[in-house]
Amino acid sequence: MVSKLQSYFPIGTQWSEPQGGLFCWVKLPVKVDTTELLIEARQQGVVFSRGHLFHIDGSGQNTLRLSFGNLTETELDKGLKILGNIATKLLQRSEERTPDKFRKNTLPLV
Repeated sequence: MVSKLQSYFPIGTQWSEPQGGLFCWVKLPVKVDTTELLIEARQQGVVFSRGHLFHIDGSGQNTLRLSFGNLTETELDKGLKILGNIATKLLQRSEERTPDKFRKNTLPLV
């Protein structure tokens, strides 16, 4: 599973390395909101648990819990590829909205 996460998910993604059990925690780059990820993934037949549900303080908007106990290797590969592609697309989309060149040379008007 870890090698698939490395292959399919955007740079900056972190994950737990399961030593057993039935799930893996994934932390996406901060600009990737798992709400958007879940909406798009569901349209392609993939669902997951959004990480904020497991944080008492409401944080974890960029985290998710992947359950894999009932999947075949082929299903797991397909699902991770779909999630990774969508996460990469969402990250690219968020970076296009706010280019660094604008962030560096601006002053907040409060």
